Amino acid sequence: RAGNVVTNATKWIPVKPGTDGALMMGMIRWIIENKWYNKFFLENTTETSANKDGEKAWTGGTYLVIAGPEDYPDDLMYLRGKHLAGTDPADGEKYVVWNGSGTEIFDKVDHGTLFFDGEIQDKDGATIQVKTALQMLKDKAFEKTMDEWAQICGIDVNDLKWLAQEFTNYGKSAGMLVYRVFGVQPNGVYTVMAMISLHMLIGNI
Repeated sequence: RAGNVVTNATKWIPVKPGTDGALMMGMIRWIIENKWYNKFFLENTTETSANKDGEKAWTGGTYLVIAGPEDYPDDLMYLRGKHLAGTDPADGEKYVVWNGSGTEIFDKVDHGTLFFDGEIQDKDGATIQVKTALQMLKDKAFEKTMDEWAQICGIDVNDLKWLAQEFTNYGKSAGMLVYRVFGVQPNGVYTVMAMISLHMLIGNI
């Protein structure tokens, strides 16, 4: 089966063994930086909002994550209604999104803000930093330049950019094949997560 893929390939880009995750993080950086992600798909907050837009799935990309301070009890956990003042107890465990001007329970709005990094007050008046889940992915991808990601992989940066652009050129019809190779290397779990994030960015989940 793999032979059929190779036979019809446009280009072969051999990366250093074990650097597949870096390759994908470079692609993620290029896609976000050039705004070639599927904004229409990613902004939906629930199944209901996705259905209204004719989408079959949705993501937690707009959900807010507590990003600091590090000693905050729920650091790096999703912000929930229970963290905010004046929240209905029934909404205590629900996710929270940024609606453009403030926080909102995720199922009270159809769309949330994709990229947000700011400070809010919790129910006790403490200042906490929050970021959307997609913002956290962006921050991680932007920790290195395109040249640095390519250097890790041992490939030309133009090939890395070409891969990212090619992947986004077909709407939701593009896909990546993952078999044993990605999963069994020491960083295999994170490599597969990066691959899933790429699929998420083009909306083909």
